[in-house]
Amino acid sequence: MSQICPSPYPNLIPTLSLYLYYPIPLGCFPEKKQEEEREREREEYLAIGVPEEWVEPLKALGYTTIAKIKELEKPGKLHQEMMGYRKKNKLDIGTVLMEDVINWIA
Repeated sequence: MSQICPSPYPNLIPTLSLYLYYPIPLGCFPEKKQEEEREREREEYLAIGVPEEWVEPLKALGYTTIAKIKELEKPGKLHQEMMGYRKKNKLDIGTVLMEDVINWIA
């Protein structure tokens, strides 16, 4: 039987009564924590002015944190990468103006 989260009691057969007696470690349920983390990160992107449809493409380009966007010296590089990603993946999302990218970095 394959387990996503290793059991602290590997020799016991998993049954409902077993989990009532031996509680499941909290680390075995990361889904809710991951969803909250994704939502918080999305809110950070929206706070600096990034359109909602561009949050995931920016992460795919490697800009996984706001700090990585802020440390860019050339906003034109980010703009070109975004437009190239949009064209390459044939995304049906709006373009972003260079002035918008400059405002995100500032």
